[in-house]
Amino acid sequence: MRVTIITDASFCPNAHVGGYGYWIASNRKRIAGGGAFKNQISTSVHAEIFSIVNALWAGIKSNCILDGDEVLIQTDCITAIETFTTKRKNLSKQETDAITYFNMAKEEQNLTINFRHVKGHSSVGNNRSISQRNCDRVAKDHMRTQRIKYK
Repeated sequence: MRVTIITDASFCPNAHVGGYGYWIASNRKRIAGGGAFKNQISTSVHAEIFSIVNALWAGIKSNCILDGDEVLIQTDCITAIETFTTKRKNLSKQETDAITYFNMAKEEQNLTINFRHVKGHSSVGNNRSISQRNCDRVAKDHMRTQRIKYK
């Protein structure tokens, strides 16, 4: 079955904290969610990368993503896409860890995964842009909550 994931992250460079939001849809069900990153984040790219990993695992844990599914992950971060599609070299430990968790989910569930770039912060009214804006709002809310804790 085809499953679509849309993710976004928000990062505070002063406190090194962040949050993420996701929307996952298939013919089985639709779920939305997000959270704050438990550990401090080094860069906005790391936030986007872990947003993707967390959304993928959330989809699996909620049974929205099942064994053998084809997953389309949509993000506004081209660098994150390049990280998971092995187009980037000289990755940090955080990025390598993210790839490990990502590949673990992919292999355990026998998933086919594709990526698509979605333009972030656009005023386009299509469902993809609306979902991305909602993910952005959730991510910012969680980042702000974390930022207050670290001040």
